[in-house]
Amino acid sequence: MSSCHGADTSGSGITSFRLDYFAPEDGGVPGAQAMAARILARAYVFQDMPPPGRGVPMPSAQERERIARWASEGTPLCADAGGEDGGP
Repeated sequence: MSSCHGADTSGSGITSFRLDYFAPEDGGVPGAQAMAARILARAYVFQDMPPPGRGVPMPSAQERERIARWASEGTPLCADAGGEDGGP
């Protein structure tokens, strides 16, 4: 996420959603659950996230596959923050 879609949005200026949580607890800004289709399209199908030239490393093919699986499954919560068990 670097500084784009979390609490720090200085890298993107995008404040309409956040990917550092699943869903807002208080009805606030949408989280990853609401953005699953967009995550799948941008990170896996079009492969234009993160945008080139921003100094953020591009995901490997294996990482993109993991993102696609995670988004296709509805961005399930991952208790261990994406360990080797196949989590995001």
